[in-house]
Amino acid sequence: CGPCKQLGPLLEKVVAAAKGKVKMVRINIDENQQIAQQMRVQSVPTVYGFFNGQPVDGFAGAQPESTLKQFIDKLVAAGGSGPDIAAMVAAANNLLETQDYENAMAQYHEIMAADP
Repeated sequence: CGPCKQLGPLLEKVVAAAKGKVKMVRINIDENQQIAQQMRVQSVPTVYGFFNGQPVDGFAGAQPESTLKQFIDKLVAAGGSGPDIAAMVAAANNLLETQDYENAMAQYHEIMAADP
């Protein structure tokens, strides 16, 4: 659709500027009608932001870049700063060095879950 083609590149730009703090996922509602019904999509494009599997915010229709930035900023704020992956890796490495393999493995699994 025309508004989709207008919104897509702008949203990609704003998401890229967030440097990995948010992810963009496109869903074809013709191929995923059940999701469209669950989310009560009335028109396209419709955009939802999620945190911990729950919708945080959303909008329908093409939006100016300034509005998209505010939308992404709200999502980033909802997610907080996230886990300190570097500190988690250091802790896991320390456990490995002390031959605490079981806890080191558990820590590495947490790292992978937090930052696949």
